[in-house]
Amino acid sequence: LPSEGFLRARGRGLTSNRGCAMVQQMEVFGRSLSPLEEWRMAQFNIPTNESEAANDFNADSDGITNLMEYALGLDPKSDSSNEIPKWTSVNGVFEMSFQQPATVEGITYGAEWSETMKQEDWHAAQDLSSGGDKVFHVPASRENLFFRLKVTAP
Repeated sequence: LPSEGFLRARGRGLTSNRGCAMVQQMEVFGRSLSPLEEWRMAQFNIPTNESEAANDFNADSDGITNLMEYALGLDPKSDSSNEIPKWTSVNGVFEMSFQQPATVEGITYGAEWSETMKQEDWHAAQDLSSGGDKVFHVPASRENLFFRLKVTAP
């Protein structure tokens, strides 16, 4: 449940020997939802970071977590794996660039690179971002590199 405000749910009992009920409508009131909570409500009908709406859940099994799908403006219910930003070689550096969606707020973006993918071998990429224009650089002086985009929410 949200840490502030109230949750109102309307439902009805189903006539069965199990005593089941179903929720027909849910509304959070008493405070405004954050943009991420509004997105969760729109996508999963759950405003909180739990169940299929959890940040680290991969609702569509495409290898991209819900939080990353939100941060990139992707659809969490269909395969978006071909829509994530790609690293390219530009003028002696590897570069990843993309535009932060206008509806996304409260997300911190970062990129890292590694030669081995070992936990202790990840290094921050140079962040040349300005406002909603996200740009990350890694010198192209190495042959075999691994890259990853990281997003965090408060």
